Amino acid sequence: MALPIPIALPATANQRLAVAGATLVHITPLARLGDIVQRQGGAPSGEWAEAARSLPATRGLARICTIRLLAGHGYSRGRWLRDYSVIDLPFGIGGGEDFARYMYFFRSTPGRWAAIKNIGRSWSSILETEAVIMIRGLDLLVGENSGPVPLFLRGDDDAVVVRRASYEGEALVWPVISG
Repeated sequence: MALPIPIALPATANQRLAVAGATLVHITPLARLGDIVQRQGGAPSGEWAEAARSLPATRGLARICTIRLLAGHGYSRGRWLRDYSVIDLPFGIGGGEDFARYMYFFRSTPGRWAAIKNIGRSWSSILETEAVIMIRGLDLLVGENSGPVPLFLRGDDDAVVVRRASYEGEALVWPVISG
């Protein structure tokens, strides 16, 4: 169980297993979907059908898509420097050009505190204007990299933070962009 502190610490082996079994949720502005979605697919079925039912159909249907999500997509919240809530050594400016780039996910749909802390609005308000991308935790952890993906967990908002990574693969995307 994660400690309720506002600092993202490196994930333990047990925490990595818990993330592997979770559905991870990424929130992004609708305008960014054109850069993220590589190919639109069909209606969700099987494991994705239940997740799709949790999203309001008033803004369109969810679809299984092939996506490419890069560290740096999503909300930066006006940060000019790296996110110092992530305890990721070495501290400082060094560490390569991708050192300060992270991808952020919630482990399942965010609670009220998590949504307000990270995006500034409740989950229901987010669903009125933003896009939602859901991926399997296991797919994220066994991505294209040959080594372990640098993974951090922040206990106060149940955020999953991934450093210097990209994700290419299947995702449930809502709403899909037209065209």
